[in-house]
Amino acid sequence: MVRDIVCNMEINENQAAARSEYKGSIFYFCAETCKNIFDAEPERYIKKLPWWRRFLVKLAEVNKETYGSEPPKCCK
Repeated sequence: MVRDIVCNMEINENQAAARSEYKGSIFYFCAETCKNIFDAEPERYIKKLPWWRRFLVKLAEVNKETYGSEPPKCCK
């Protein structure tokens, strides 16, 4: 189970109505409306995340800048 970052509804990620990738993290939404709201102002909703989740988003962003979007050769 994951939480829609816009409306805070708990949803099953396999049954999410929409998803969006931002700074290397995937966010799941209960409806297209929530996805559109998030896509318009993602930083507004990122700031509402707990500190550890903000850290993981930043870590994914730094990893992508450092290593690119390809997985390591050992993981292909």
